[in-house]
Amino acid sequence: MISNDFRFTALATFQPSQSPGSLTVGTSKGEEKAYRNRINSQIKHEPISRLESPPVTSILIFALLTILSALGVWIIRQYAERRRIMDHPNERSSHSAPTPRGGGLAIVIVVLAAGCVAAFNSNLIHSLIYLICGAVIAYLGWRDDVHSLSPRVRFAVQGLVALASVLGMGYFKSVTIPLFGQLPLGAVGFIITILWIIGLTNAYNFMDGIDGIAGGVALAAALGWMFLATNANQHFVYWVALAVSAGSLGFLFHNWSPAKIFMGDAGSTFL
Repeated sequence: MISNDFRFTALATFQPSQSPGSLTVGTSKGEEKAYRNRINSQIKHEPISRLESPPVTSILIFALLTILSALGVWIIRQYAERRRIMDHPNERSSHSAPTPRGGGLAIVIVVLAAGCVAAFNSNLIHSLIYLICGAVIAYLGWRDDVHSLSPRVRFAVQGLVALASVLGMGYFKSVTIPLFGQLPLGAVGFIITILWIIGLTNAYNFMDGIDGIAGGVALAAALGWMFLATNANQHFVYWVALAVSAGSLGFLFHNWSPAKIFMGDAGSTFL
């Protein structure tokens, strides 16, 4: 990446010192013109920084989203207690009494709001596909939290969402296996990607019954994605990851042991 100081110096090197027709010593007119065009092209097409937003802005937005998430979880908790939307203990639970669920809906709202704003400075089509598919999965999860749905309905909707994601954003065309190199998948990659999405959607849901684990994993993973997105200059991924981490942190204020509320399917399947 070319710094502003270098760009200024490079352009100034070829500024005429006496008249428009004078040239820098040792440089032909054709070479001067070619060099000017190359520098101007780099200035035009190369971004000034990896991400436009300075760290202070990110910190302030992170703090704001954390507060909004914590407040949202508190409101959902009051609603869940009134409507008796409860998570009853089972063999993988860390709680012994019925506990409200559905607090992950606050994370969903925070992430979708941040994603809608970030989408306008990113690949709009891919961003919208992600947001719409995520909203459908979250709505399905919320319906399951309020009125338990049959596995057939849940898997059918998840399969359609996975199919839409693959058709809109692509699929695994190859995998890299250590010591063996790259393995082309061809059309099989299409099926593997769909099964991968459905599998991870349901696998993450199993962590929700233990105090703090689902929110803690989401927080750690999202911070990692923020770092990767910064290096890769992925604007949309950065802000979605920031929203996930902030939303998860706000949720953890209510979910840390002893948990006062759980994510429910609305949040866990969305993440």
